[in-house]
Amino acid sequence: MAARDGSASFEFTGTYLKVTPERHLLYIMDDGRSAEVTFEQRGGEVCITTTFQMESEHSRKLQQSGWQAIMESFAHYAGTSI
Repeated sequence: MAARDGSASFEFTGTYLKVTPERHLLYIMDDGRSAEVTFEQRGGEVCITTTFQMESEHSRKLQQSGWQAIMESFAHYAGTSI
């Protein structure tokens, strides 16, 4: 993954442990941390919730803002807004 302006980048790899189409993803990253993504239909919209195990190198705030930026980028790509 990389910032468009080239200011930062990192590898992001892992293995999906459980996939329930249109509802749920569970995966483990190569560093051993897990993450879970749920998709919940709310009227004509879909609420996406990501829960992840934090790593120890960066602050909670930095990690949350990073994951939020990923979701905002996805929303932009999908043609919606957050």
